[in-house]
Amino acid sequence: MNTSQTTTGTDVYPSATSKLMCSLIIFVFVITIAIGILVPSWFMIGFSIFPAIFVIVIILRIRYTIIGNTLRVFNGLKSTDYPIDSIVTVKKIWSILSAPAASPHRIAICFNSPKHTKSALPLEISPKDREAFIHSILKINPNIKILTSKE
Repeated sequence: MNTSQTTTGTDVYPSATSKLMCSLIIFVFVITIAIGILVPSWFMIGFSIFPAIFVIVIILRIRYTIIGNTLRVFNGLKSTDYPIDSIVTVKKIWSILSAPAASPHRIAICFNSPKHTKSALPLEISPKDREAFIHSILKINPNIKILTSKE
């Protein structure tokens, strides 16, 4: 099932969301709100509710767009462009490290130069339809090696 949206040569892949990630975020905010109720502090309750809404909106807005030869990663507040022709390897992984991804079921993308990610670490993203996403970038750069994992 392809969950991407195609408009005028642009493929948009929304981020997958997982119950685990959402549960962890909700748990942290519920504990903070409970402390605010137990210690009677409206400031603490307000301080918890508004960031919770903000985080949920950010998570729901994460998406990955393929525009020509460019992968645009929109993390809810800003977007970053990556050249698809610089992708060397792609690997399906499971990770909860910080990344523009709302699910631990991710794709690790390695580039031919760390200047693209400004780090030696791979770019980790979690498109809802990982197979369709990988197929789309392979059409643009057939030299990408698909690595296998024990996921």
